[in-house]
Formats: sequence, C-alpha cells, structure tokens
Amino acid sequence: MIGGPDFFNPSEEPTLSGKFKRGEELVYPGLINKGNRIIQNLCSYREGTNIQEINKPGDSMNGIIFDVERTVTWDKTCKLLPFAYSIMIDRFYPSERGPTLEKFTVVADQLLGFTHKPNKQKYTPYREYVNPEGNLFINWSIDNKGVCIGVIQKNPIPELDRVVVEIIPYAVEVFNQLSPDRQLSQDVLKKSVAIARESDKILPRRRGSKD
Repeated sequence: MIGGPDFFNPSEEPTLSGKFKRGEELVYPGLINKGNRIIQNLCSYREGTNIQEINKPGDSMNGIIFDVERTVTWDKTCKLLPFAYSIMIDRFYPSERGPTLEKFTVVADQLLGFTHKPNKQKYTPYREYVNPEGNLFINWSIDNKGVCIGVIQKNPIPELDRVVVEIIPYAVEVFNQLSPDRQLSQDVLKKSVAIARESDKILPRRRGSKD
C-alpha cells in the first residue's frame, strides 16, 4: 500500500543529513516578471551538492532536492486567487557516476502507470515518462554538470493536504526506485511537510501595501 497512516512516522534514528529552508514572505507582483503567477517554495530540502552551489568549472552535482511548492496567482486588480500546491524531487549525479539513459529506461519501463513521452528536444539527451492518473512525470537528462533524475508533480492541486496524502508518498516511492543508492527518508518528509504547513500560513503581500 502506498502511503498509509504510518508513512510520516519518524524512524527511531533520525536520518536528517541535509538542510531545510523555510518559505519566506512572498511579495507580489514581481519586479522583473510582469506575469500574474509565482511559484513559491514552502519548504526546500537540500542534501549534498546541487546546481545552486556550483561556482567553479569542473564542479559536479551530487545530491537531492525536495521542494514543496505553492503556486500564487492574482487577477488584474492584484486580488489573490486560490493557491495551488505541488512537489518536485531531483537527484543529481556526477556524469561519470550517474545512471545511464539505458539503466534509467529499464527501471522506468517497469513502473506501473507510466508511459514514455517522445522526446521533442532532439539535440538534448532526455527521456520522460508520464503518469496522468498519479499526476506525476519522471525524467532523465544530462548536461556538462552531470545527470539529473526528476520526479515531478504534473499539475498543481488546490489542497496542500491532498499533496501530503496522495502525491508525496507515491512520488517518494517512485523516486526511491529510481534512486536506490540515495533515498528520501520518512524523517525528511515529515519535517518538510511540517515546515511547508507553517510556511503556508504566511500569506503573500501585495507590493506597495503597508500591511
């Protein structure tokens, strides 16, 4: 069974080896992006070295990113519209140690509910699978910094509780099959969810308002 009431119970020995970052107050609209939507991280978990920490030629990615996100939108009068929520998990490897496209494909082809989506990026090594019923897609890509495997929620949904109960357990189960060497523990998930819930209480502030 995926998830269940014990899914977020911590283990006896905590496995919190990364760093957590809380969501901060969001001010909208953006100064540069003049659209009506911002995706805000309610909680970001970082383990190891990822692309944001690379600043020298030759550095390689090697780590995990797990984000719980809130999509903030507003109308023409800058009135906030209902929020939507989603998650994403990325596993980064140095190029020489990451799984090859062939190895990723062997595992992905066996995942129930996922179907291969043809690659439109003809000049970039990339492979994607989609599971519409599970509201997830997974992908493999490579560039000069390394290999990345992603497990990403396809469409945001309006309830954070549904993301916690329906999306996260399934996404983590899929991720842990794709990344057997470095997995997301229940301790990490429990703390991430707790931080995301607290961050979700902080409402976005309209730019220029005094409140």
